[in-house]
Amino acid sequence: MFLRYKAGFMYILVLMSLVIYSGCKKDNNNPASPVTSSSPIVGKWLLSNVMVTNQDGSKTSFTPQQLGLSITMEFRNDNTATITQVDSMGTTTESGTYTYSNGVVNLTNTNGEKTTVDITMTGNKFTTKQTLTDANNNPFDALLEFTKQ
Repeated sequence: MFLRYKAGFMYILVLMSLVIYSGCKKDNNNPASPVTSSSPIVGKWLLSNVMVTNQDGSKTSFTPQQLGLSITMEFRNDNTATITQVDSMGTTTESGTYTYSNGVVNLTNTNGEKTTVDITMTGNKFTTKQTLTDANNNPFDALLEFTKQ
């Protein structure tokens, strides 16, 4: 059962790395509004918990260590972002651009494709809900929690 969750979770990590943050570069023809240093999103964030909703509705919590991974995201004042993922496949670091307003992070990839991620910020933590698929293609919800460093 744990391996099914891990396989599904790895899917969202690949999705985050490839779709959300993959090699974005700033578009000088339509610059994003700079995020102020007082913006709560600015800073370095570390994946601290993964809460999975099981098929029976119960919830199971995993630490990144239990899943064998580490994800660090850094959002800067100049609207650039970097994500670093360390797992059994090695280390992947990718950069991109973003805007943030009212709990919504808008990102653009190198092909100009835009992605929106809803987050809930509470103090020094933010969460984002993702729907994943296990090894048997059954969907389940996961809440990813990041803690500001």
